[in-house]
Amino acid sequence: MSLYSFAPALPLLSLLVACKPDAVESDVASTVRISENIVTVAFVSWGTPDATDGFVEFGLDTAYGMATPPTGEVTDHAVTLLGMHADSTYHYRVVSMVDGERVEGSDHTLQTGALPDAIPEVSLMESDPGVGGYFALSFSDVVGEHSGAVIVDATGSVVWYSAVPLGTCPYVERAAGGGDMLLRVDAQNMPDASVVLRVSMDGEVVTTVPTPAGHHALAQVEGLQFAYIQQVFQDYEGQNVAGDQVVELGPDGTERVVWNSWDQMAVERHQGWNLTESEGYSDWTHANGLAYSASDDSYYLSLYWLATVVKIDRATGETVWMLGGTQSDFTFGAEGPFGRIHAPEPVPGGVLFFDNEAAGGSRGRQLALDVDAGTAADVWSFQRSDGRETTVLGDVDRYADGDTLLAWGDIGEASLVSESGAVRWRVGVRPGVVIGQVDRIESMY
Repeated sequence: MSLYSFAPALPLLSLLVACKPDAVESDVASTVRISENIVTVAFVSWGTPDATDGFVEFGLDTAYGMATPPTGEVTDHAVTLLGMHADSTYHYRVVSMVDGERVEGSDHTLQTGALPDAIPEVSLMESDPGVGGYFALSFSDVVGEHSGAVIVDATGSVVWYSAVPLGTCPYVERAAGGGDMLLRVDAQNMPDASVVLRVSMDGEVVTTVPTPAGHHALAQVEGLQFAYIQQVFQDYEGQNVAGDQVVELGPDGTERVVWNSWDQMAVERHQGWNLTESEGYSDWTHANGLAYSASDDSYYLSLYWLATVVKIDRATGETVWMLGGTQSDFTFGAEGPFGRIHAPEPVPGGVLFFDNEAAGGSRGRQLALDVDAGTAADVWSFQRSDGRETTVLGDVDRYADGDTLLAWGDIGEASLVSESGAVRWRVGVRPGVVIGQVDRIESMY
């Protein structure tokens, strides 16, 4: 059976004798090209006379170190190289598995391109050698010129990016099941232009889903495209006032309103009530974070101006409880309640959130909740050593290993913190760039 067209042509037996016993070398003809969308992504293709399983090893030197997933038993092979740095020379080789033997192609090189001006450079500020994987960061330029999302590796190098054409990008997350990325685009002063983009790892916009008056955040729920926050306006005492509702978008585009602030809460004025008068309305709830809890089929929604987290029963749309603010169902311990917050996340026994207005600077904060007793007790927090306060956005995510990933909004930094509060990894961007949401990604594939 013919395996490859070797160049120069040599009998397979002689190759087996000449090479180490666990690998056969061959000069497999392959083609490579850099993605037109992302200069750190490349495509490699090659053919084999007979169906074989193949993949590509690649890296900054001939030790390689990274590999694509296998192609499966095919004759026409095509893989995507992900996780590469910009402006770098990479080595790669084709590898096929034939009857349990590795057939290794010759070493080749490719050159990645320079990052476009719209993508901010990311600087590594601290790093624990044990930190691996990748980190997605949404970003928005405060002057409104550039917004989008990047993925950086543990060295802080940008390996993937997507720029949005209009508005700000407060949200990025890996789509459920891996593969594509979800980006929320809030079109400033054009609420009907707000959309959710699904972007493939090779930079193609797979879908653009309109979310009229949608803003800030999404929640991925099995069986749905996603759930999102939507502004909803009503007349209140002669004023045009914006509340919020949680809307689910089904696979066929059907929308279902799960919860509406106008139906579930008492209206109250606050210090930010009239900040949006020039835009023709008063801002009441200003929801800014949405998370889904599969364990009890509920949503957690944060309301910025009201300093409140609302737990919502997804099936009934009823408010289960409210935490914080004047309508709180809980009393607090010695550290007291919180001010304006972002990014609530359900955790066992309670809730984690980004506390923008904590004394001594913004922080990630976790509360244990005793629903029957109506008490909220502090069990964990992480605060910046410099005492700076994040006034725009902010995010906090907890992972199974106990690490917590935080985005520091308009400070322009993101950090990974251990359960004990040690900073394991920290990156920053240039002044004037806001890091909105963060997401840890184990693999680019």
